[in-house]
Amino acid sequence: MTDSAQAPPPTSAPASRSAVPPAYTVRESSRARRVTLRMSVERGLEVVVPRGFRRTKVPGIVREKTAWIARMEERMAPERARLAAEPPHSLPERIDLRAVGERWLVEYRETASSRVTAREHGARGGLDRAQVAAGSANGGAGHAVGAAAGAGVTLALSGSAAAPTGATTPGGVTAPVGAVTTGLLRVSGAVGDPEACRAALRRWLARRATALLVPLLEAAAREEGLTFSSVAVRGQRTRWGSCSRRGAINLNRHLLFLSPEVVRYVLVHELCHTVKPDHSRRFWEEVVRREPGAVRLRTELRAAGRHVPGWARAPRG
Repeated sequence: MTDSAQAPPPTSAPASRSAVPPAYTVRESSRARRVTLRMSVERGLEVVVPRGFRRTKVPGIVREKTAWIARMEERMAPERARLAAEPPHSLPERIDLRAVGERWLVEYRETASSRVTAREHGARGGLDRAQVAAGSANGGAGHAVGAAAGAGVTLALSGSAAAPTGATTPGGVTAPVGAVTTGLLRVSGAVGDPEACRAALRRWLARRATALLVPLLEAAAREEGLTFSSVAVRGQRTRWGSCSRRGAINLNRHLLFLSPEVVRYVLVHELCHTVKPDHSRRFWEEVVRREPGAVRLRTELRAAGRHVPGWARAPRG
């Protein structure tokens, strides 16, 4: 998971500078308006520069950010250690979606099919899209389609036990008591191929995330009296969420592995970008006004990558 030097937290402690210049890669982006440093477990330090930027300036910029880089390295060390210790071909026997209080037991069944699929079986005690939408309708009208002016803004990633029964989900929905064990997820086909199994599980996760995160965003928008133009759920490597200049919101399917509190913070953060399309002081004031625990939750979000299991991360192409 990643963090970005472009949007530091409202409060941050200084760190000592390292004498050894860190290794990094440079990526030119046609969408970039300024130089941004991104740190991720998968890619290490990446410097994103606008098209035509003089690369001879990059080493000096990296040196100026040595303290920030050291803090990110320290913050990501536990996640790197966890991923290094994880067997390369491990497959889950249980999947916990903390955001909505679901637990899925996973069964692998070899069949004659050359294609691997993941399908839900058995009783479901968790929340489906209809339940989320119904439970979170607190009298607010459906969201109106509207466009937000200004530059596109992204929220960089930083960086499972099931959520307690009766936990409140981000849209104000309470997961029913006793709903932790949701059902059986059966992976069938050529299950001797671990990567094919992981790919099938990622496809299932994408479907589940769309069914659950979209209504949660809609519910949060109604609660806050904010609008957005569209929403999509993806498997981003470097962002938990983003909001375009037109109010189009993207959410990361990996949010399902995080706590309901942290997920709600991400939803509110992105919705606030529809009225404050930047990371200015006024934007942070708006976020804190709507989510009083924002500073604490943003700190938790930086370390949240550790909750994302290895199988859920798409292999680098």
